[in-house]
Amino acid sequence: MRSSIYKWIYLISFSFFCITSIVRAENIIIWADLIADTFINDGLRNDNYGSYPVLAVGKLSNGSGLHTRILFSNPLEGSDVTINSATLILYRSDGTGSFNMDVQCASKQWLESTLKWNTEGSSSRYSSPKTTYSISNTKEFIYIDVTEHVISWVNGSKINHGFHLSADGISADNISYFASKEGGDVTKQPILRIDYTPNDGEGPGYGITVTACSLSPNPAKPSQIVSLSSLAGKYHGTTGAAVRAVIGFRDGSGNWKGGEPKVVKSGVPGQSWTSWSNSGVSITAPSTSGTYYAWVLTDATTSDASAIQGFKNAKPTSSNEERNDKWGTALVVQSAPTVNTLKIDDGASTTTDRIVTLNNSCSGSPTHYKASESSSFSGASWKTYSTSPSFTLSSGYETKRVYFKVKNNAGESSSKSDTIIYEEDIEPPTVNTLKIDDGASTTNDRIVTLNNSCSGSPTHYK
Repeated sequence: MRSSIYKWIYLISFSFFCITSIVRAENIIIWADLIADTFINDGLRNDNYGSYPVLAVGKLSNGSGLHTRILFSNPLEGSDVTINSATLILYRSDGTGSFNMDVQCASKQWLESTLKWNTEGSSSRYSSPKTTYSISNTKEFIYIDVTEHVISWVNGSKINHGFHLSADGISADNISYFASKEGGDVTKQPILRIDYTPNDGEGPGYGITVTACSLSPNPAKPSQIVSLSSLAGKYHGTTGAAVRAVIGFRDGSGNWKGGEPKVVKSGVPGQSWTSWSNSGVSITAPSTSGTYYAWVLTDATTSDASAIQGFKNAKPTSSNEERNDKWGTALVVQSAPTVNTLKIDDGASTTTDRIVTLNNSCSGSPTHYKASESSSFSGASWKTYSTSPSFTLSSGYETKRVYFKVKNNAGESSSKSDTIIYEEDIEPPTVNTLKIDDGASTTNDRIVTLNNSCSGSPTHYK
């Protein structure tokens, strides 16, 4: 009887564990698509600034007010989710003064190409929610909490007409300019980052793996085009949601490090893991030597540009973060090595031995060296690199110049040279005997003869 009770307790406990595991949900981060951005000018009320490379908030020196509108997509509209946080990210590119800026929800539909102060006005905004952000007079990215704004769009209490940015209560000549999507630098255009949790018990809404990837060349030179071919893996989304899969290079800390990421798959995979593949894409290698990895990221968007921007902004720290995965083979980015110093026999000026040592210091991880008395390295061959290889000088007693260069997989260095005098190994002569006037004991002549015998082939006497 007791064993049966224990059995039922075990089954109930196991069932509860399974249920809680199934309903467990994790945070998901997505980036909404940027649709439109512009500003309006109280001083030039009939002018449209939709094509301008900047957005503006504040007051000009003449007191004219500047308001900005930014519209993003609402990817979670009507979804059963909990919004954990939403952040509006702007890059302040220029301006004067420090002041408080209000961020509210626009209350009226508008178009980037036609918005003017007179036609839309500054009053087309809801009084709440309102976030007030303190702007400093520096060029920097700013991060504004707009969680309540996004919640109102997702739950349907307000229609998404975008954000309205203003600073009505400030003095003249206080302005902040922000990068717009027309500015040309996608890394600085407005971003809406949303962190949410699904409430339907399905766990993560998006996921991806990479199970095949070939990198060539590897190692690669800085900024060299790298081919990523035979790509494959699996991905999933939520029911009916469009998904983009992006691949690019990150460093060991998960930072995107240059080389425009590429979309490798777009589709509506649903909740079940679905295979994806791509024959290959080409991406520019990072511009700095180091070790990098190919990462994939999946994003809920119908825009390639938005998915690529999402890849750049993300910073995954491990491949078990469901929306990210990395290929295990590293891409090594290498510059051609450099010969920093070369000293024959550690800087000696002469040698009597034809075999000398080429003491050298190099940077850039050389793998091979080549040495020759010819500046064109005629007849020389590559040998395994050493900081002190031996070299045989040519015959003939004279000044010798030796040229030295190194290489690795990224290329060859320029050459460096040094000189040394190769001279005959001659023992100094010896005076064996000396007799004045052939050994005479006396003389009455001031001029005498120094009779001597020497060995060692002397050339001069003193």
